[in-house]
Amino acid sequence: MPKDIAEIRRQRKGFTSLVADESRRLDANFSALHFPAIKTLRKISRNSMDYDWCPGIAIVGKIIS
Repeated sequence: MPKDIAEIRRQRKGFTSLVADESRRLDANFSALHFPAIKTLRKISRNSMDYDWCPGIAIVGKIIS
């Protein structure tokens, strides 16, 4: 888990870009992103992570009628 604020912001930007790319690829109708406060992210210990770290969560969807 990065502790540097600039690194956290870079990872957020990359994650947002990845979600936008996937939304376009899937021709999604909506997407939602949530990022915890940087203060919260800085408290998370990398040692407690078993998987690749991700700066937020995303939901991408398509309405089917």
